[in-house]
Amino acid sequence: MKFLTLLFFLFAIITSVSLQIISNKQEIKIEKLNNKIKFLNLDIEKITNNITYDTRPQNLKKINELEFNLSPILQEDLIKINEEKLNVR
Repeated sequence: MKFLTLLFFLFAIITSVSLQIISNKQEIKIEKLNNKIKFLNLDIEKITNNITYDTRPQNLKKINELEFNLSPILQEDLIKINEEKLNVR
């Protein structure tokens, strides 16, 4: 009887310790994942801020002047194109 009690007691201690170790490992994994999520959120915020800055009208105008040199389509030009289409027929 003493042997069974000792065996049950050891089994309970071993089970308790193993469950504690497993839960600690899972908590460490969760903490690592939370840190990765925070890091990714910071990267997303930085990218969003950069996009916001880059799409400001002043910056878009500067990019257009440096890279593309495009001019906007004016309403007068649209009217001229439509008149030319009508005259061609």
